[in-house]
Amino acid sequence: MDRKRHFSMLYDMDTHMPRRILRYVPDMARMGLCARAGFGTRRRLIRLLFCFAMSLAAVCAPAAGAAAGAEKNALRVGVQGARPPLSYTGRHGVISGLAADLARALNTAMGRETVFVPASIPELEAMLEQGEIDYACGIPMLEGEKDGLALIPTSFSLNRRILVANRDIHITAEEDFSGHSIVIVRADAPYARTVRAFGGRVIVAKNTPEALELLRAGKADAHVSSLGEVASSIVQQLRIPDISLMGLSLRRTPVGIMVRGDDAPLAVRLAGELTRMEEAGGLEMLREKWLGRPIFREPGIWERYGRHILYGACAALALLLAAALWNVSLRRRVAAVTHSLRDSEQRYRNLTEASPDMILLADREGLVRFANAAARHGLELPGAGDIPADVLLERLDENGRKGLRELAAEALSGRVAWRELYLRLEGRVVPVELIAVRAMSEGELVCCIGRDVSQRRDMERELARSERLALIGRLAAGVAHEINNPLGIILANADYLLKRSASPQLEAIVRNVERASDITRRLLHLAVDREREDAPLDMAGLVRECLAFLRPRLKKVELALELPERLPARGDRALLEQLLLNLLLNALDSMKDEGRLRIWGRLSKNGDGGGVTLAVEDSGPGIPRENLERIFDVFFSTKGARGFGLGLFVARSIAERHGGLLWAESEEGRGAVMMLELPAGGRAGNARESQTPSFRGGSSMPYSSSL
Repeated sequence: MDRKRHFSMLYDMDTHMPRRILRYVPDMARMGLCARAGFGTRRRLIRLLFCFAMSLAAVCAPAAGAAAGAEKNALRVGVQGARPPLSYTGRHGVISGLAADLARALNTAMGRETVFVPASIPELEAMLEQGEIDYACGIPMLEGEKDGLALIPTSFSLNRRILVANRDIHITAEEDFSGHSIVIVRADAPYARTVRAFGGRVIVAKNTPEALELLRAGKADAHVSSLGEVASSIVQQLRIPDISLMGLSLRRTPVGIMVRGDDAPLAVRLAGELTRMEEAGGLEMLREKWLGRPIFREPGIWERYGRHILYGACAALALLLAAALWNVSLRRRVAAVTHSLRDSEQRYRNLTEASPDMILLADREGLVRFANAAARHGLELPGAGDIPADVLLERLDENGRKGLRELAAEALSGRVAWRELYLRLEGRVVPVELIAVRAMSEGELVCCIGRDVSQRRDMERELARSERLALIGRLAAGVAHEINNPLGIILANADYLLKRSASPQLEAIVRNVERASDITRRLLHLAVDREREDAPLDMAGLVRECLAFLRPRLKKVELALELPERLPARGDRALLEQLLLNLLLNALDSMKDEGRLRIWGRLSKNGDGGGVTLAVEDSGPGIPRENLERIFDVFFSTKGARGFGLGLFVARSIAERHGGLLWAESEEGRGAVMMLELPAGGRAGNARESQTPSFRGGSSMPYSSSL
């Protein structure tokens, strides 16, 4: 409760008089007090005067006390004996304390001297009733007023407090009495019921010093004093160690002034002076002087919350320990998982690096992000260092790049994609099969597994060649048997006629019969893979000879011959002549003996020192793209009943026997081109180095047994 509120409860706000004695004040006197109440503007001056009066009273107190009986204007004031800090007898027999200073100040303000009469409260009440004293000061208002007496409350109050001597005993409220022995003074006997109600054991002492001595001796756990400030002062005066106040105030006991009920003028004067002292700050000065230095000790944070702090600290420590253990366990698990992942990664990396197949990671655009050792070797990259992202794109032509992007897009859609691409390396073209799947953990990347299929293609072609040769052998045996007999008859008759009469026609018949017989013999040699003749020859001259044989079919054909003077080569003249005738006849058949026939040739450079390139172009309907390779299969023909499907089959076989290449290029509706490449020396095994595949529209891969 703040000071203003406390003052309004104790005093009338109009007259500044105590509410308890207003009934003794006549109306006229009350009006007079109201007229005197407006002195607030002189508050500072009054404070100075009050301080001066207090000092004067303190200096003159001994003399005034000695002469009190002789002076007629002195007021006899009753105070309690040995009740510090309210009142007590100090050095030199001078009465001191809060009540003594308050009485001196009031009497001085009224222009009266002071004579103190120390006694107990009952004795003071009796003296007051008998008129032996004028009023009693510093009386605790423990009970109601007695008949004939009036109490004037002041702004001072004493507190019921708990005192302990052992700091390990935490008794801060009445709820803590349970199981403890509590000592109280005999005057405060009614409080014993409260102690027992809260489970405490009551010990009764005669007075406060005895109660404090029991507390100091350990015979009681706590002392509850209704006048806590008095007990504090006694502890200080007696210098009793280790006794301190605990907890907050259990109850506030007002301290007042007791007067006779029939002495209204004195009561009015005292109430008025109290009001003036309150406003001037005099009461606050007395409060600070006598009540401002108790041994009060509020329980500290540890005493109030020590148990909770301890529990909280233990819980926090347990949590920290659990967190530390969990952290250590988690670290071990992470380390184990990391080690396992590292081992797994190393195993898969070793497996990837040891794989004979090319393994690459590429994005949607074909840019390489990773390549294993086989891929580095296959792409002819150095064994260490960063991989150029466009290394794969640089080794593909435009169609190959397009195919790679289609492969990546198909794999990223969730399907398993397959393509065969041709890598252009130094001096050679390598066919590679690529299988691509999406790398799920790598976002927009595909994992490509590639394999060089050159050897497999070589084996397939060698197997096809062996099958063709076996077929040719069977065919040649039948043809030789069936053709040689009529050829022998024709040759015999022609010789007979030639002996009788020489004729150029007969000589031509004999020469062509011998040529046909030589062809059947060569076919047999081709079938059984016998050694062919190897002699130098001129491919340009051989072309001109073949054109001379076919002169009757060239009457309606526009012939464009673009040949150098000589195209030196080596090989079997009869077989190469048969090859050229098959190419020329195939071109004439496609044009139906009319149109434009262009034959060109040149010497070409390759890794083996050079070679011969011949091309036969016709203006026929062309070859469908899907048939560019099938036309070289045995018994495949586009001529219907007029063809047997042997011409181009035999022509490619002859080219392969000479280590050369024969392939077709065509766009449907725009004619066809038969391309022949022969090594300059006619040696087998040069086809791989001279191979230059094309990916242009309408073209096919060159076919060679060495691939």
